[in-house]
Amino acid sequence: MVEHEQVKPLAPSADRISSDEEETAALHSKKLRRRKCIRCCGCITGVLLVHVIVIVILIFTLFRVKDPSIRLNGMTMTRLELINNTKIPKPGVNMSLIADVSVKNPNIASFRYSNTTTALYYYGEVVGEVRGPPGRAKARRTVRMNVTVDIITDKLISNPNLSTEMGAIHETRKCRKKVDL
Repeated sequence: MVEHEQVKPLAPSADRISSDEEETAALHSKKLRRRKCIRCCGCITGVLLVHVIVIVILIFTLFRVKDPSIRLNGMTMTRLELINNTKIPKPGVNMSLIADVSVKNPNIASFRYSNTTTALYYYGEVVGEVRGPPGRAKARRTVRMNVTVDIITDKLISNPNLSTEMGAIHETRKCRKKVDL
């Protein structure tokens, strides 16, 4: 009976994995996973860094907000009373002008502007003021508008240079703005 009990021989002991070899294989597997994770995180970080650099470059070059250019195209006199057919305006009566003004938006985004104020100077003294309505200038477009200018003739007459240089009026503009991106 003893002869019939064992038909197949037992497996050799050399094929068995010891506990040390199991730990080594598990450690190797963890190292491979960790390397893959580090490589993946490195690639994602690199791509994000490239995107951030491109966005910063675009912000400082292409998307840089530029000031609008406000231009006085022309003026038409609507009310002027002169003293005895001379070139000097009558005191106490203000002159009225209609000014054609353009607001040019050089930005790649639309541009909203609030009330504009234009002051007219004659030899450093304010002689008139223009208030423009708020509006919106589309991207890379020019908006034209007509505004009424009131000039205080008393301030003009009080200046001694009036009779020699009637065309020496200078203008200064102020405009608060907001760019929509």
